[in-house]
Amino acid sequence: QVDGEQLDRFFRPTLRRAMGFIERAFRSRTSPPAWLSGRRVEGSLRIEALSLAGLDAAGLAARFFWDGLRLEIPDLTAVVEGGRFSGRHLLLLGGETVRNRLDGRVDGLEFGQALIESEFSASWAGFGQQLAGTLEAEGHITARTPEFADQPLKSIQACVTYDARRGRGRLQISCLEAFAPGEAFTGVASRQDSKWVFDFTGPKRQFRLTGSFSPAEWTMEARPR
Repeated sequence: QVDGEQLDRFFRPTLRRAMGFIERAFRSRTSPPAWLSGRRVEGSLRIEALSLAGLDAAGLAARFFWDGLRLEIPDLTAVVEGGRFSGRHLLLLGGETVRNRLDGRVDGLEFGQALIESEFSASWAGFGQQLAGTLEAEGHITARTPEFADQPLKSIQACVTYDARRGRGRLQISCLEAFAPGEAFTGVASRQDSKWVFDFTGPKRQFRLTGSFSPAEWTMEARPR
C-alpha cells in the first residue's frame, strides 16, 4: 500500500529547499546536486495498491526512464475504481516540489449507476496535501448506460475543466450531450446551491437531471417544452 505522503517522502531528496522572497531576490538559482543531474536510470515498477487524491488504484504497472531532472513514464496502467486506466506521466524534479503532468484514458470506471469513459490531461504539484490545491485538469467524459426509472439513457457526454484555484467554481462543465434510443439532446449545466443541474433539449422533449457527484446521486424529471 502506497499513498501520497509516502511518495512525497520518496522524492524529497530530489527537491530544492524552499526560499523566502528576500532570499529569492538576492540569491542566484542553485544548481541541482550532481547525483541528481547525472542520474540515468530505466526500469519497471509495480505497485499493488496506491491511494492518491481520494482515488484507489490497484495493480499499477509502469516502465520508467529517469534522466536527470526528468522522470518519464511513457506506459502506465492500473485498475481504478473498477475501471481500466492507461496513460503517460511526466515528473519534473529539482524544484521546490515535484511538478506532474498526466495524460490518460479511463474505461469502465464505476460511478453510481453509470460506467465512465474519459480522455484527460492533468497537472499538479506534489503528491500529498499539496496535490488537492494545485490540481488542474481538462478532458472529455462519457457516462454510459445511466438508468433513471423507466427513462433509460444510452449515454451522457461532456467537456470538463477543473482548476482547484477557482474555489467554488473549480469544476466547469460544457458541451453537454445526451443520447437515448432514437433521440439526441443538447444540454446546459448550471449550479443551484450544492446541486448540479443539467437541462437537456431534444426534438421531441426536454428533461432535467439534478444531483451531485459525491455522493453520486441523480434524479431525472420531464420538463415542459
